[in-house]
Amino acid sequence: MKRLIALILALVISSLAMFSCDKPGPDKSEEYGEGGCVYTTERDTTGRSVGYVEICVEKYGKIVLLLDHTTAPKTVVNFIGLVKAGFYDTPGKDEKKELYANTFHLIDPGFVIQGGCFNHDGTGQLLEKIEGEFADNGYLENDIKHLRGVISMVRQDDPNSASCQFFICLDDIPHLDGEYASFGYVIKGMDIIDKIVEDYQQYANLEEMAGIIEDVNNQPVIRYIKWLPDKDGYWKSQHN
Repeated sequence: MKRLIALILALVISSLAMFSCDKPGPDKSEEYGEGGCVYTTERDTTGRSVGYVEICVEKYGKIVLLLDHTTAPKTVVNFIGLVKAGFYDTPGKDEKKELYANTFHLIDPGFVIQGGCFNHDGTGQLLEKIEGEFADNGYLENDIKHLRGVISMVRQDDPNSASCQFFICLDDIPHLDGEYASFGYVIKGMDIIDKIVEDYQQYANLEEMAGIIEDVNNQPVIRYIKWLPDKDGYWKSQHN
């Protein structure tokens, strides 16, 4: 009996470790999901200023994105500023945060998964807005198309209204090209995103709320988004 209990405990601990988000950073590659945007192998980043962030989703694991500062500098600086401020992180037990956006509140299969709203319903916008770095706003330097795995900024009708909400494309969405500020792409973890969408789409109100999960308790939880300094070239070697 004791041996059976010990075995069960070992299995529980092992399963928890598999989806652990306690140790951010590229030290244990097996904790990361597989699969990335086609840009991961086809886009040349030589001479570009790029960096990496790690998104940990509770119960699922870690997703890594490359952010292209050369292509969308203001967008990337804004996003990294929010990341480093802990804006997207789940507060600790005794931590008090006035504003935090730690869920994916919208899931639209075949379209996008969206997060970064501190109201958890798509209405949250920060006072400071970003100049829209996309072609329809006169910014022609952004050539990142909205392919599966690309991250881009949510905005309102005003082209310069993006602030904190972002979306990741679940499929190629060409009609968004030139109209939204794409600024990077998934290089590891598309399988994790697909699994989240599969598990949580049942909660999304597609007919009336355009994919919003109305009950915040049913939204996938972002444990944190971390900046990954590429000091040892690990992610660069994986990307190349």
